[in-house]
Amino acid sequence: TRTLNETAKPRNRETAKPRGSLPASPRCQTRVDEDTAVVFGGLGLDGELNDVWEFRVAGANWTRLHAGAGAVETSTEADAAAVATANAAPSPRVGHAAVVLRGDLYVFGGYDSSRGHTNDVWAFARADGVWRQLASGAAPGAAPAPRSGASAMAPDPEGGTFVIFGGDGKDDVWAFDVDAEAWTMRQGESVAVTSGGARLRGARAATAAVGFATAAFFLANAS
Repeated sequence: TRTLNETAKPRNRETAKPRGSLPASPRCQTRVDEDTAVVFGGLGLDGELNDVWEFRVAGANWTRLHAGAGAVETSTEADAAAVATANAAPSPRVGHAAVVLRGDLYVFGGYDSSRGHTNDVWAFARADGVWRQLASGAAPGAAPAPRSGASAMAPDPEGGTFVIFGGDGKDDVWAFDVDAEAWTMRQGESVAVTSGGARLRGARAATAAVGFATAAFFLANAS
């Protein structure tokens, strides 16, 4: 643990050489571009994680962008607001969905052993190393139900919308506007799912491919 004054900008940033200090595995990685991938959370030896790492193909280097909630501490009252901002982060989790839009990381849902399935949305500004929760006051029914294992895609990486599909045997499709911080349901759950059917259960290996195709179709045909 480091103090606020000891933490470089972006906060919690730390570069690791190849074969040196590396993120734990297994993890969920999200592609930024042809040279960069970002990893958030996942399962470590001691349970779920919520740190953020970036991998650069050129140089084969890992850089820790955020050490997770509670990584920065201070004993001075004047630093309280800055520390709260630096420490804000999604809870440790697995099975979340993530995309990159405009260079920043967006995370939806996942499983947290202390809370169960989640449906919160968080944005991570890679340049600043700061997390921010989005749409935290969404009413029930105005957002996807809590889940893990959903697929996510960004039809336009420079745009302002990402789409999630399924997870936990569901087959609904939702689009999230990161600027308006609002969800729009593109397709509700089918009768087979809502009545307890097993149309997608046991076929999770195909969820990502089906999800991407379904989400792209509904976005392309949305009014």
